Amino acid sequence: RMTYAVDDFVRTLVRNWSTLSEQTRSIICRDIEEQFELDDVARARGDQYKPLGWDCDRESWEKVRKLWR
Repeated sequence: RMTYAVDDFVRTLVRNWSTLSEQTRSIICRDIEEQFELDDVARARGDQYKPLGWDCDRESWEKVRKLWR
């Protein structure tokens, strides 16, 4: 979930979201929401490791999250 690959993947995922099955979208949604919860806790504690990665990675994952929010 970290590195330059995050933004590349997110752009591809957002572009192709409508082609994914409802089941696949549901799994992605569930998994990303779980990671946001874990990331929020890690950031609140000041942990060095953050499940969604660096701030720029989290911003990229927010673009995916907007698909269902």
